[in-house]
Amino acid sequence: MFQFRRSTSTRLVAVFQNKTAERHDLRAHDVSSCQPISHIYYLKTHKTGSSTIGTMILKYGIIRNRTIVLDPDLADMQWPAPLELNEVSSLVNKDSAKIFSSHIRFNKGPVNTIFPKPKAKYITILRNPLDRFKSAWLFYGYTRRTGVSSAEDPLNKFLRSPNALEEIRKRLSNTNVYRIYNHISNSNLFDMGLEQENLQNMALVKRYIDKMEEEFDLVMIADYFDESLVLLKRLLCWEFEDIVYVKLRAKKKKLEFEEEVKRNILIWNRADATLFDHFNKTFWRKVQQEGPSFYEDLKVFRKINHDYQAMCQSIEYQNKQCKLSKTPPCNILEQLWRSRGNTFSGHGCGPIPSDIAKYRRLKST
Repeated sequence: MFQFRRSTSTRLVAVFQNKTAERHDLRAHDVSSCQPISHIYYLKTHKTGSSTIGTMILKYGIIRNRTIVLDPDLADMQWPAPLELNEVSSLVNKDSAKIFSSHIRFNKGPVNTIFPKPKAKYITILRNPLDRFKSAWLFYGYTRRTGVSSAEDPLNKFLRSPNALEEIRKRLSNTNVYRIYNHISNSNLFDMGLEQENLQNMALVKRYIDKMEEEFDLVMIADYFDESLVLLKRLLCWEFEDIVYVKLRAKKKKLEFEEEVKRNILIWNRADATLFDHFNKTFWRKVQQEGPSFYEDLKVFRKINHDYQAMCQSIEYQNKQCKLSKTPPCNILEQLWRSRGNTFSGHGCGPIPSDIAKYRRLKST
């Protein structure tokens, strides 16, 4: 598993190590008085930069030889189903430290069972609804999948209609990709476990958001990515080198929405807008509570990460850490699954729980 050639560019590695070592002189937040945490439940929300965070967390587990739990260890279904424990989940020691990074939707009971608090730390990430909608629209190809003609212009004419979201739902309803509707309709709160039929009930939405604040130790904000990682580092008592990253799936193509379209998107995603506003406020309260040393750490981290990204670009996949940083989390999870001796992983990226569940049933008959 993960057999990589050792880099011959030792000078670049030494430069990165020297830059990282500078934290001993500049770091204001001392982690020597705490123990690194590797008991982590990470909910990967969609189109929020969650893949970059997912790879970073999995890289930490692999490099430091921590236990990583995979989707089929716990579930027989994948997104958009919420987590429901399967027959083999009893094999997972709920009390031992382990890392779980998954798109499977949050479900309090099963998650609390496998990742008991307060030992386990619960983490996720959100993104402002406008940018998240744009990213989802491009990534999942809604223009093509919904049959929007070029004459309709999805940016200015089609989405300008207040009824456009409902029209998209209807156009997807008779396709085999209907589930992608969830990616443009309050996707973040849906990933956190609230069903679509409840997302228009704002009183219920607000109560559920309050419950999510009780559940999650850190809700990162993609719009403040580096700041989020410094908070993560402090929460988990990690080192700077544990949170370095290379951005994954960054799209160069941009969408520019008219103001009327932006208003529609925020109306359609009112629950997510409320969710984002709530946790954006809690995020900055956490930053404020960290004190001035937070910004000293942020400055040091950005310097270290800049050097790390330059090193990874220069040695081009030859260093193990860089190799992992450039690998999407689903690919890492698939390699981990196959490293156990499994020959079947399902039809998709990463071990697919529903496919593997069928495979297990066939083998047992």
